[in-house]
Amino acid sequence: MKIKNEDGYTIIEILVSLVLLSILIMFTTDIFTLVTSRDLRDGKYTAIELAKTEMHKTTSTKRYENFTKGIEKKYILKQKIEKRYNLIYISVSISKKQSGRLVYELQAIRPIEDDKK
Repeated sequence: MKIKNEDGYTIIEILVSLVLLSILIMFTTDIFTLVTSRDLRDGKYTAIELAKTEMHKTTSTKRYENFTKGIEKKYILKQKIEKRYNLIYISVSISKKQSGRLVYELQAIRPIEDDKK
């Protein structure tokens, strides 16, 4: 009885490819974890959320004022407002309190709305 020559992969080839794929996945997840933990350690995600929250407060209440304040004993929040023509330029920046290093800055431009409607 003759055995037919069948095309395809052997079980050894499949196992070797699975091992190589699992090593690649472990390597990439380790790199992702390292980068994410560094950003968390630096407080970048906290700074982003603080800046977004302050920008939302400013734009929803329409209180366009320059100010600087300390937040969470670690950060300094600075809001700068510039009015040019019919536009308001809003800049919210978060810096480290000890080093003064800028962690995150968020900017927005809004039209000046006429309150005489």
